[in-house]
Amino acid sequence: MKTVYLDPGHGGADPGALGPSGLRESDMALDVCLRIKKLLDPYVNCFLTRSDDRFLTLSQRPAIANKGEADAFLSYHFNAAESPNTASSWEIFTTRGQNRSDKLASAIGVEHAKQFPDQRKRQDWSDGDLDKEAGFAVIRGTDHPSCLMEGEFIHTVHGEAMIKNPKNRQKMAVAAATGILNFLGVTPTTCKC
Repeated sequence: MKTVYLDPGHGGADPGALGPSGLRESDMALDVCLRIKKLLDPYVNCFLTRSDDRFLTLSQRPAIANKGEADAFLSYHFNAAESPNTASSWEIFTTRGQNRSDKLASAIGVEHAKQFPDQRKRQDWSDGDLDKEAGFAVIRGTDHPSCLMEGEFIHTVHGEAMIKNPKNRQKMAVAAATGILNFLGVTPTTCKC
């Protein structure tokens, strides 16, 4: 059976980005990852780097997945920017260069776009796939296909409202779970809510 590690961004003393009303990125990322895990559990061995509001360093997170010999690793986040009202969209990151992580990111990104056809996308097709590339420590330190998802900008009124809606968080989870299963070649090809 394949093994997947989910990494809810931030946690504990690090709440991550905050929405206008104080919605915490760390809480929403954990909620989405718990939903993904519930969808994946019947089909793969699925683990979380954290299952409660605790702090983990950027090196601890990939180390946990490396020790568990993961077949795929997804770190889930919500974005923020200096622009208080105009930033919106989702994006998914891998490390620089082409490898199997690009296929994982594309599989998740394609499913996210299906779930949210009206949500803006921030993609980089310059190398033939939709993922953006960055040197984020949490994915750079993994020994297996890994990516980092930014589901939306939490710091705007619109983004916070979108993320706060549990139906949207479930759709994010369905997108991620379906993409991961498709990447791993595990049926079913679509998770149902």
